[in-house]
Amino acid sequence: MESGASQVNHSELSVLIRSIIREEIGAAFEKFQPQLDALKGELDSCCQKLGDMEEGITDMDCRVAILETANGNLMKENKEFKDKIERMEIQSRKFNLRVIGLKTDIEKNDPIAFVTNFLKEVFGSELSCEPTVEIAYRIGQGTDLRPRPMIVTMQRYQAKEAILKLARSKGEIIFRDMRVKIFPDITPDIARKRALFNDVRVKLRKAEVRHGLLFPATLIVTFNGQTKLYRDCSEAEHFYKTVISPVSVQTRNEGGK
Repeated sequence: MESGASQVNHSELSVLIRSIIREEIGAAFEKFQPQLDALKGELDSCCQKLGDMEEGITDMDCRVAILETANGNLMKENKEFKDKIERMEIQSRKFNLRVIGLKTDIEKNDPIAFVTNFLKEVFGSELSCEPTVEIAYRIGQGTDLRPRPMIVTMQRYQAKEAILKLARSKGEIIFRDMRVKIFPDITPDIARKRALFNDVRVKLRKAEVRHGLLFPATLIVTFNGQTKLYRDCSEAEHFYKTVISPVSVQTRNEGGK
């Protein structure tokens, strides 16, 4: 009898314990339910914000893609405009000479007449055509040691080219105790491109290799009976290092022996 009663008591006790546990758990949930509801609300809000951010990012990606396309088109148009302006400026300087070394105010009030007489006095009968000057004026700033350059516009392109050829052959021109140099009047952009060849041109001169610059900025090199053109200074430098320099070193060594 005691064994049966013991089993009943154990069963009732188990039921009672489970009931108490459920009640405690239910009470605990009821206690924390407001906090859980608040967390759920914040989580829902975060999810909503995250969705809005994803939509915003997608919209931004579309706008960035549109802007990148527009920027690419603008860059292309800008380059076309720059190239067009450069061509127009080159064309506008086609008949121009840049004369450096003439003392300030030596032309007095008639630069055209002065430059005309200057060209005739310097080159004389070597000129194949009349050096008719249309415009002559000073540019930039200068000092007593470095007078302002003079821009001279010739009436005929052939005369301008003939003067440049004679100036190159003479090297340096002495005119009334002034050291004068005559160059083509090139744009700043072309001047920068031509300056990129300065280093390799120094090496070519030391190696006594025939070379020159073609307009607007192309290096021409004649070596071992072959003539090559370079528009990229790095390619010209590579040709010097791999082809010209080894031959020059070997020639110097043989000469030393």
